[in-house]
Amino acid sequence: MFDYHGVMAPLESLLDQLAGITPPTDDPTGRTTISELELWRKVRNLADHRIATCAGDLDDLRVAEKAGSTTKKLLIEM
Repeated sequence: MFDYHGVMAPLESLLDQLAGITPPTDDPTGRTTISELELWRKVRNLADHRIATCAGDLDDLRVAEKAGSTTKKLLIEM
């Protein structure tokens, strides 16, 4: 069900690529910066969705409960 073998390495590579993106230096109207900001908003929405999905999966598996905690506390500690 949760076979992440081979998935995390590409995600880590993608994260490195995203971290290397810098704001445009020559954008007198701000149009390019606004377009980039819109894309970053979509990336954040996707990340928020995946975090919620994974948290739900952990909750369904009762991971935190088995450790004597709650999913909320587990996520805060992460």
